Amino acid sequence: MPTRDYVVRSLRAALLLARFDPRGMQGFDVSLTGFWRSFGAALLVMPLSAIVQMLNFPVSAHGTAWVAFVQLGEFAVGLVAFPIAMIFVARLMGWGRQYVGYIIAYNWCGVLQSALFFPISVAQATNALPDGPGQIIEFAVLIYVLLFETFVARTALQTTTTTAIGMVVLDYVVSVGLFLTSQRLL
Repeated sequence: MPTRDYVVRSLRAALLLARFDPRGMQGFDVSLTGFWRSFGAALLVMPLSAIVQMLNFPVSAHGTAWVAFVQLGEFAVGLVAFPIAMIFVARLMGWGRQYVGYIIAYNWCGVLQSALFFPISVAQATNALPDGPGQIIEFAVLIYVLLFETFVARTALQTTTTTAIGMVVLDYVVSVGLFLTSQRLL
């Protein structure tokens, strides 16, 4: 379990990366222990995700418990699906040394991304934000997040922008595949 100081330090590092400052990578504990602790970032994301899921809770013939089980499973598998996929890519690309730092940055930056999308999701789910403006704001945040993810991949993996974009696309494909699978189960 990450300590408060560790979480604060990691989020500060992620904020530097969010400002497109490569010095953010220096703020992470890039040890193997830091790698495993970075998955604790999910504890910060989970409440936000749960609130959004409850606001958009789908009706299913399988019942409420099944829906909750599938959504929790999607969240849990989502935590490890991309890092596992990246193991194979990292081996192929010779990123053994960079892999740990990238996944650490990826996990902590995910907290910031969730914090950006959370108010938009809540506002849209509660009809506090009309569809037109809501979609424009959501699109603008999405563009920023894609640029942010590309910067993190390029910086952490010490690679080209084109290759970093490929990692962002891989993350998107894994996420969409997981989402579609969970939707089929509902």
